[in-house]
Amino acid sequence: RISPEELHRKISAVFGANYEWQGPETGSGLLWEHLLLYGGLDSDEITNRTTEANALSNGIQLRIASQIACERVAADLNNGGILFPVASVSDDPDTAAGADRIRRNIQFLHRHLLGEDLSRDDPEIEHTLELFLDARAAGETNIPSTCRGGGNAMDLNGTVIPWMAVVTYLLSDYRFFYH
Repeated sequence: RISPEELHRKISAVFGANYEWQGPETGSGLLWEHLLLYGGLDSDEITNRTTEANALSNGIQLRIASQIACERVAADLNNGGILFPVASVSDDPDTAAGADRIRRNIQFLHRHLLGEDLSRDDPEIEHTLELFLDARAAGETNIPSTCRGGGNAMDLNGTVIPWMAVVTYLLSDYRFFYH
């Protein structure tokens, strides 16, 4: 597992220098408590780094994944951000062109977030596309206020929440936190 300091730098590198993950109810970077629970050092009482996965570090990983997806997906879809160079909020997976852009953006996300260079017909791309389609089929359109990123309160095209599910899924993958 990468260290908390490496994770902090990785998040900034992957999501842009202007993005810094904010721990819950904080205004500056990873909460000190999160750094310590994730295996950080305080050079006083905690002088040995925890490198093995445990329930606390796994919980922090899931928190980071869901919070980043919440904060970045709608904002990036609405403003042409780093996560969506191919797809847009209006892409309809029921059309050939929309489905192609969604598939290509999923391929990009696998490369950008996990370092995987997968072909467009790779089973992992298919699996991630199924997640997108399943999340869309669930029909949830009410975007939580903290996740709107300057956009609408409703997911009018039914794509913002599925993209949140995809980004959360990819960021929850062990490869994001271990490579």
